[in-house]
Amino acid sequence: LTVTGTLRFTSNSGIVVRRGGRLHVNGGYLTRCEDTGYWDGIVVEGNKNLPQPNVFAVPGPNEAGILRSSNGAVIEWARHAISANTYNPWWDDTYRGGLVYCTDTEFLNNFRSASFMSYDFTNNSRFIDCNFDITDPSASPNLGGVSIWETDGIEFNSSDFSQMTNFAIEAVDAGMSIINGCTFNSCGQGINSEVTYPFSSGAGLYVGPGGGAQN
Repeated sequence: LTVTGTLRFTSNSGIVVRRGGRLHVNGGYLTRCEDTGYWDGIVVEGNKNLPQPNVFAVPGPNEAGILRSSNGAVIEWARHAISANTYNPWWDDTYRGGLVYCTDTEFLNNFRSASFMSYDFTNNSRFIDCNFDITDPSASPNLGGVSIWETDGIEFNSSDFSQMTNFAIEAVDAGMSIINGCTFNSCGQGINSEVTYPFSSGAGLYVGPGGGAQN
C-alpha cells in the first residue's frame, strides 16, 4: 500500500502493517480528525525468529512487515506514531522486529514518535533526514521521541529533535548509531542510554560524524 494523499484518523484507530506487508507513506499526510485527541499510530509487525527482509524488496508471508516513509511525509498527532510490535496482544514478543525506514519525514506533535522492542537479530531500521518536533503547545507534555529496548543496529542520520519533554532518544540495553549532524533542541534529554546488569546487548552506542557533520 502506498499513501500519497491525506489520511485522517479518529481516536482509537490506526494502521497495522502485518507480516509480509508493506506500507509506503510517499509524501503522504497522516493526521487526526478534527476535534479528536491522539490517533493510535502505525503498528509494524515483525518476526523475532527471522532476520528482517530487504527494505526495498517484497517480504515473504512470515517475514517482518515494512514501513517506509519519504518525500516530505508527515505523521502527526499520534499517541505512538510507530510501534515495531504487534497490535493485539501487545505483549506477544513473537511479533517484535518490524522494519522501519524513514527518510525526509516530519514527526509532529506526537505523544511518542517511535518505539522498538527486544529483537535479537540486527535491526536495520533507519531515520534519515527526519524532523521530530512539537509545534503546538497543546501537545506538551509529551513522552518523547524514540524509545529503543534491547535491539541493536538502529541508525539516526542527519535528523533533528526539538521540544521533546522527557527524551529525544531513549535506549535501554540497545546499540545504535547517531551520525551526520543530528541536533537536539529544547529536549528534556537528548540521548539517554541505560544498561542493566549484566549488559544484555552486544553492541554499543556510537555518536559520531559518520563522515559528515558533527552531532
